Amino acid sequence: MRQNDAQWAHAAKVALGATAIVGAVAVVLALAANMVIVHHLDQSIDSRLSVRLVDASRGAVNPLATVTSSHEGGDLDDAPSFVWLVHRGPVTRWS
Repeated sequence: MRQNDAQWAHAAKVALGATAIVGAVAVVLALAANMVIVHHLDQSIDSRLSVRLVDASRGAVNPLATVTSSHEGGDLDDAPSFVWLVHRGPVTRWS
């Protein structure tokens, strides 16, 4: 009967070790996938922002334009871009 208990204990240790290895591999794969997705999203956001800033620097942005339903290839939940026009010239103090 001791032999049977020893076999069960060994089988349990092997199963526990295999489960730990599979769990560790799953965590590493999930972290790698997360890093790839975040990198892709960062690149997408940076490219859209740079296009908007180039348009704004060329004066192609109408500051009085309202938001329309066409999103020009962007996400529906994009954050709005606000651009301030700063005139070069003397600085005046208001206080």
